[in-house]
Amino acid sequence: MWYTEDMDGRLVDKGAWDLRHLAVRLAKRFPSVLSEESLRGGRVSFTTSSKHRCINSTLAFKGGLARLWAVEEEVAHQVNDSLMRFFDSCPRFVEEVSNNPAALVELDRFNAGPEMQRVKEKVADRLGLPYNLITEDLALAGFYLCAYEFAIKTITSPWCQLFDEADAQVMEYASDLKHYWKRGYGHPINRWSSCILLQDLFLRLDKAAAEAKSGGPVSEAVSIQVGHADTLLPLLTLLGFFQDREALTARNFVAQADRAFRTSRTMPYAANLLLVLYDCGETDGPRVQALLNEAPLAFPGVDPGTAPPGLTAPLYRDVRSHYEQLLLTCGSGQKVAWWWAWPLEPEAQPSAQPSPARDVSASLIGQSANGGGRGQDQRNATALTTEDTNHKMSGVKALRSNGGSVRAGEGGRQQQGRAAGFLGRDMNRSTNVVYQAHHVSRNKRGQVVGTRAGFRGCTIWLTGLSGAGKTTISFALEEYLVANAIPCYSLDGDNIRHGLNKNLGFSSSDREENIRRVAEVSRLFAEAGLVCITSFISPFTKDRDEARKIHASAGLPFFEIFVHAPPGGTGELTVNECIDQVLELLREQNIVPSGLLEELNELFVPENQLSQAIAEAAALPSISITKLDLQWVQVLSEGWASPLKGFMREREFLQVLHFGNLLDDGAINLSIPIVLPVSLDTKQELEGSEAVALEYQGVRVAILRKPEFYEHRKEERCARQWGTTCPQHPYIKVLERIRWNDGLDQYRFTPQELKQKFKAMKADAVFAFQLRNPVHNGHALLMQDTRRRLLDRGYKTPVLLLHPLGGWTKDDDVPLAWRMKQHAAVMEEGVLDPASTVVAIFPSPMMYAGPTEVQWHCRARMVAGANFYIVGRDPAGMPHPVTKKDLYEATHGSKVLTMAPGLTSVEIIPFRVAAYNVPKRAMEFYDPERMRKLARSGENPPEGFMAPLAWKVLTDYYSSLQKD
Repeated sequence: MWYTEDMDGRLVDKGAWDLRHLAVRLAKRFPSVLSEESLRGGRVSFTTSSKHRCINSTLAFKGGLARLWAVEEEVAHQVNDSLMRFFDSCPRFVEEVSNNPAALVELDRFNAGPEMQRVKEKVADRLGLPYNLITEDLALAGFYLCAYEFAIKTITSPWCQLFDEADAQVMEYASDLKHYWKRGYGHPINRWSSCILLQDLFLRLDKAAAEAKSGGPVSEAVSIQVGHADTLLPLLTLLGFFQDREALTARNFVAQADRAFRTSRTMPYAANLLLVLYDCGETDGPRVQALLNEAPLAFPGVDPGTAPPGLTAPLYRDVRSHYEQLLLTCGSGQKVAWWWAWPLEPEAQPSAQPSPARDVSASLIGQSANGGGRGQDQRNATALTTEDTNHKMSGVKALRSNGGSVRAGEGGRQQQGRAAGFLGRDMNRSTNVVYQAHHVSRNKRGQVVGTRAGFRGCTIWLTGLSGAGKTTISFALEEYLVANAIPCYSLDGDNIRHGLNKNLGFSSSDREENIRRVAEVSRLFAEAGLVCITSFISPFTKDRDEARKIHASAGLPFFEIFVHAPPGGTGELTVNECIDQVLELLREQNIVPSGLLEELNELFVPENQLSQAIAEAAALPSISITKLDLQWVQVLSEGWASPLKGFMREREFLQVLHFGNLLDDGAINLSIPIVLPVSLDTKQELEGSEAVALEYQGVRVAILRKPEFYEHRKEERCARQWGTTCPQHPYIKVLERIRWNDGLDQYRFTPQELKQKFKAMKADAVFAFQLRNPVHNGHALLMQDTRRRLLDRGYKTPVLLLHPLGGWTKDDDVPLAWRMKQHAAVMEEGVLDPASTVVAIFPSPMMYAGPTEVQWHCRARMVAGANFYIVGRDPAGMPHPVTKKDLYEATHGSKVLTMAPGLTSVEIIPFRVAAYNVPKRAMEFYDPERMRKLARSGENPPEGFMAPLAWKVLTDYYSSLQKD
């Protein structure tokens, strides 16, 4: 079993993960206070109890900030049990509650009552045991084992099979009864024991308000206090949050179905309460916002008053006044000093216009809050109390708080007030509503929705724990399908609650209605011909079965998929592997075409059939091919031109020549014809042959099956492919893998090998850079900047594919061997990071066909796994052989790529080549031809243009040409 005795009272890995990510989220939500500057400047304080799990929770929280800002120095924390474990220091609480069995009499009565008795009987029935063998302790133990494994190990425990939703509601109420009478409203001493913490919080807020008022810096921008559920719950109770009209007792289980006191919502793992001060530039002083588990929480009994538009936080003065009597009553009865007077300063006269709205949500918290014309940045002081994260969480929390992990907008949100009459309560239902059939058939929709013909409407229902990866997989699958011309839309749980279901809370009925609405909406999307992906926790089988029935009644496919990805990246499959599994399911159900999954068509003969194929090739008639032809054979055999399975047949040739796409299975971008030219004599000799061998320098390298001969109209092809018919233009299954034995074969990776290499490097983004020239610092700057931007966008491990063209190039281009030496020198000098760079050779010949050819270059890299492509100035271009003017407009290559069909899964990154000219003290743009002239003459380039060692490789090459 995964649980061991040494885990007792300790922080588990998931708990540390929760706290690290909580720290990062709060830092991004409150950047003006929880900042690197505040942390390094000692303006963030940490207080914790002495328990291991609290100390380790504190260390994990600090570790999240340290990783975010690369802080290496140790940040101190203070251990204060009298503050964070006040319940141990309160004799009356210890005597009347902690050590008094009668304090939990209501829980004992409920455990002996009919509701719990029914649960025990159902468990006994499921186990096939006599009723008398299942006690409430055994039933609770089974439920908690289910919950622990569900919440901590994120697995579907076999213990969970013993309980249904009704059982979970009983267990939840039993848990709430325990907390209500032990730490909540059940006994007055429960809440009064937290007086010392209440006083401490207001002292810190008072001090911050006074310092902000004086115009100076706030000495303690953030106070982070780490305690226990037993620390936070009495404080919430003392402040009056989540109080019901009637007490929770053993007799009102049914009446309390919609109770406010529900610890499964309020007290998940890493539960946290934040009190945030906002300076809105108002004469009445700052405002204060409470947040529980990162969601705004209204102070009970405090009117926000005339807040600026968009702001609901009340004045701190009013909140302080509301709790003044409570503070007087606490402790010794001495009033805590506080300051709320906020006189109008001469330089801050009130504006004639109303103060702008100040949103206290995460999206705007970092903006200036200078309402009323006050020209200063917002000053916040945050007092935070957070529960430690350990394995001692009640089972109800695990099931009712989305697995116990805390995320903004999920897990620990309070129940919001619902509109009167919602969900049919006192609502009249219409009796004259008749469903109207559509005039447009599904087949007709399938013809016009997307570019791949066929009706594909269905719903993919992703279920699983919070943080399991549902949204990640949903959005990645949506991106993949749309990129492959299959219409798709993803419905995310959080997004839906911002719009369609914003009036729903988290009661049982509201949760059920939430899923019902989503099921109906997903059915409509599927009916319209889209693949609809939903990502909802939806823990109850009954709700998911209802969603399935809604689709079945409409004759629409419904696929339920359970997502299980433990936090911290310990899952067995990558996101791409998960997507592949879903795509395979969709292919088997004829939702997606089979060609969608066959991205790479390698044309190598299997090893166990090789000797037979070689013998067959020796007996076949043959075509002698050139070196250029062999390069195209290599391109085809390694899968760069997938889905081609050989040289193009006439139908494919015409599609590519006239439309720049293969069209038989949806629009697939392929902008250049890949054909094998033969003479008329060869055609007459071989026409009608079932198979033909391709021979290069006396070696038979491939077999063509069922060859098709058709007229090769060269002038038409040249005009369409190159835009010129000038005769001086320089370019007018395989038996075994092609090897050139030139010392560079170790750089020749197939697309499949590159994908495997990226996977081994754990790449989450691949950006490709093709070049047929040496790398200078302008190139390097662009590649470095692209990596930086990808990191800023949230990618963790972007990998550069430095992919020089390795096929035929014109005579005045630097040969491949010299270019590879130069690239190695660039890597050796550290201009590019070898740990995040793959240097490989792209086998395609160069055609100098400008924007037409650059689409081929981009798509081939897409086939190899790249999702970002850097395109240069005048890609694949050259001067006109006669006029010497550019054949193609220099920017058209990058412009065409951004519009090209079939390349939607690749993001195009355009650039111009630049370097710093020291004499001119300015950036200049350089073209490759100028670089070649400098190298030929032995001159040095402008400082900073290229790594010195790499430049020496170039001058050595041109020097060798002069000697020859």
